[in-house]
Amino acid sequence: MTVAPLDLVALRTSIMDRTGVTNFAAVGINGDGSHDKGYHLGVLTIQRKGNYPDNDYSTTQLRDRVGADYASAMDVTLEWIHGGRSAAIKWSNSVVATRKSGLLPEIRAINYMDMQGRKRRYDSLTNTDVPSTDSVDIHTHIEWWRNTEGHRLSSFAVLLNLMDQSIPGAIAPPQPIGDDEMTFYRAPTGSVYLSIGGALVSLSSLAELNAVTPTPTLVNLPQSLVDRALAAQAPEVVNVAVEATEDVIASTLESERGQVAIRGAVNYEESH
Repeated sequence: MTVAPLDLVALRTSIMDRTGVTNFAAVGINGDGSHDKGYHLGVLTIQRKGNYPDNDYSTTQLRDRVGADYASAMDVTLEWIHGGRSAAIKWSNSVVATRKSGLLPEIRAINYMDMQGRKRRYDSLTNTDVPSTDSVDIHTHIEWWRNTEGHRLSSFAVLLNLMDQSIPGAIAPPQPIGDDEMTFYRAPTGSVYLSIGGALVSLSSLAELNAVTPTPTLVNLPQSLVDRALAAQAPEVVNVAVEATEDVIASTLESERGQVAIRGAVNYEESH
């Protein structure tokens, strides 16, 4: 059965926060019963349907024959509470323009409604923008290459920034500052990573911090979740914001609480 990967679930939460959408089904990841093919389905599901690899466009490329049974697409409703349909359509067009410019390489394709109200599909594999039969009059459909799972946080940051720019009067979530503020991602396997500047850095190789670009910008979650980071039964994902400067990152990691958090995370990883 196809499941939603951790990184797309986190992206959906950020999208819903910005757009004001409250219905999870309006930002869909997993394919329902009407989906026989495509990136909303995981590779194992496509195999069970008998379409793997060459009878499903989403598994014809070698880089798409991975990912177990994780979905690799998202449908974002056009019915935004903040900004409305006009902002949603502006956003999808800006995503397409950005992808065409060579950025967002993690994205394979976008099905969208252009500014003239026409249904379109841009596919980076063929670099073509053609008419689409997808229901893009109600949502924008984004497909990520399957082998980018866990390595596409930088593309998420771009998507969310474009979203902020598309919503009139939008204000990006605040970035709290403090010596105990960090961001940890814990995978279902128990592996723990620090998120810096859209990159996931293993706690076993913190020296990589010096090579991370662009300037770090991270997302903050409620303090109640932060407090649980050091608890015995920590959640799968722990997010704590960090100030966007290298010297503050360094001092944060070197602080007493920072060292306690890192030791706790490493101990968790080694014991699972």
